[in-house]
Amino acid sequence: MNRLTIANKIRNNLNDAGITYYSPVDITDSIQDAYDEIAVYCECIEKVVNIKQLVNTTYYNMRLLVPDYYRVIRIWSGRINVMLNITSDRENLYYRQDWELANQSSRDVMVLGTEYLGISGRTSDVNTSVSFKMWYKATAPIMTGDNDIPRINQKYQILLEHYGTADLLEQNQEFKKAQGYWIQYEKLLNEYRQKIQVLSRSDRVFTRDGEYITNSRDLRAYNSPESFN
Repeated sequence: MNRLTIANKIRNNLNDAGITYYSPVDITDSIQDAYDEIAVYCECIEKVVNIKQLVNTTYYNMRLLVPDYYRVIRIWSGRINVMLNITSDRENLYYRQDWELANQSSRDVMVLGTEYLGISGRTSDVNTSVSFKMWYKATAPIMTGDNDIPRINQKYQILLEHYGTADLLEQNQEFKKAQGYWIQYEKLLNEYRQKIQVLSRSDRVFTRDGEYITNSRDLRAYNSPESFN
């Protein structure tokens, strides 16, 4: 469904067709709010982007480099043709105290909060052509036209309708009517999230403890004889 179709369904739920008590801006704003929440909570939008290695840089502000960045999935190094290990500062310090300053091939990436990634192996070569390919979860794009189609599975696009209807009913203090739509929205929202989580786990390793591993070092440690003691 495009945005206009969703808006018309919301108007129909509100018995607003032909009356226009709610302005077009009211409805499109509610649809966008729903889209923003669904994209982040369900992590339904995945993208890939190339990032050039920056000179004398260890920590990358992903919000500046990739405006719709939400969180990293994996990073591929074009220099050594491997996926970077997702690691921690403690683990990096265990292997090398000056890892933040070392000029070497990048092998690890560390998540620092909601904005920054630390990538080991910096370079001082101003002519470097090294780049990384990053797969990441993205935030929702702003829908600017009635023909825009949200990047949500077609079956679950009704979430935008439920959210928009409930949101506008609440704005008009119709709380009891809104509750019914919120109940439908939250149930379907969690169902959609669970389905995406199952799909996202397909490239991970499922352990006997019921946990998923993406870090190759953790996988080696997990499969070591000591881990079975």
